[in-house]
Amino acid sequence: MRRTVISSSIIAGMVALLAGQASAITPSFSIALRATNTVPGVGNVTLINGLSVNNQGKWLIEADTDNADTNADVVVLLNGVVQFRENQALAAPAGATISSFDSVHINNNADVGWNIFLRGLTTTTDSGIFFNSTLAIQESNVSASPSFTNPTPYIGFFESKMNDMNQMAVIASVDDPGIASTVDRAIVRVDYNAGAGTYVENVVMKEGDLLGGSAVADFGTSPHTISINNSGGILYQADTTAPTTVDGFLMLNNTVLAQEGTTSTGGSNVRMYETVLSRGSDLNGAGDWIIRANMTGDTLTDEAIVKNNEIVYQEGQNLPAIGAFTLESFGLAGGSLQIDGAGNIVWYGDWNDPATTMDSGLFWNDQLIVQEGVTMIGGFLVQAIASGEDAFEVSDNGQWLLFEATLRDVAAGINYNSAVLVQIPAPAAGALVLAAGLIGLRRRRA
Repeated sequence: MRRTVISSSIIAGMVALLAGQASAITPSFSIALRATNTVPGVGNVTLINGLSVNNQGKWLIEADTDNADTNADVVVLLNGVVQFRENQALAAPAGATISSFDSVHINNNADVGWNIFLRGLTTTTDSGIFFNSTLAIQESNVSASPSFTNPTPYIGFFESKMNDMNQMAVIASVDDPGIASTVDRAIVRVDYNAGAGTYVENVVMKEGDLLGGSAVADFGTSPHTISINNSGGILYQADTTAPTTVDGFLMLNNTVLAQEGTTSTGGSNVRMYETVLSRGSDLNGAGDWIIRANMTGDTLTDEAIVKNNEIVYQEGQNLPAIGAFTLESFGLAGGSLQIDGAGNIVWYGDWNDPATTMDSGLFWNDQLIVQEGVTMIGGFLVQAIASGEDAFEVSDNGQWLLFEATLRDVAAGINYNSAVLVQIPAPAAGALVLAAGLIGLRRRRA
């Protein structure tokens, strides 16, 4: 026997809205891609690997399929159409095919500047930075930047993100003969001229540079440790040879934004940064920044989301959207965390509701817009919401959100790994549309 019960967290959110305590947004949901969808000429989707969305609502999704050839079963789709495929032949380097993709990030011109791993080449030449499928810098190419000792070859790449000016923020590995180690790291802005097929390298910071009186030793290398805006500003995380309590820095180009062992400065809740390395972070066009930082003090309240040096959300905090419960996790430390051009923050939160099938969701600032075990999308229940490195992305203008979730056909008892597209109009104060039509209020119990 089943009964319908309204979630206490949703009731609290409705009360808050009615009381004028929050501005509601009016999102609409559609399923961009889900497991079993057919990719013509390739196979059926089995898994979402990565995703991105731009200001026009155009989305780029990397997905696995059930193609029998496991060397050609991964595709990158632009609004459902194959743009790139594993084992695809490339014009350059000669003889190369695509082996795998690094994370995907579409800009507002529907272009992508990224790291692609290659087949058919030697182990010292089998990756490169590409503009779409056009090679810009190949592993083993010698840098032309005077910031490096000549000759300094590129020996690998981690993340690369590109703005609308075709400027790529690249976390690169090089071998600079002026640095004692054989693998040296650098943050490089590559200004790519798509018409001419040329580029200019701007080394923002490299291993061995001095920062806070100590030498840079490394940088954060996961997808959300670097961002670039249309002004060419690059947000990144630098590790130094200073004592471990003060060795980590959050940087905007050459400006220190936050350092381990120093205090946040905004608002009344001031605490000291304990960890800013390998943490989810983001930068918008206005220069606003956010980071998922670990702060000193009580371990039940030390994980926090910091915006422009002010703690805005932290463990142990209560929000009207989650009723009487308190936040206890923000997901993977290096996972997705997004800020749009207006400063709105999209984040994953988990709270201490004993009903663990409905105790996490995606938030737009203080507002819970997707809740596991509660939200219905296209007739499917949101069974689980991803919280890792490729979990979600918001467009620069804040009008679109793309996130990964497990959708459940409750009647059939089948789960589908899916990517869900959310259109988010501007906030409208006092509207109760979220509760009325966008988040289902059903909680199923036997």
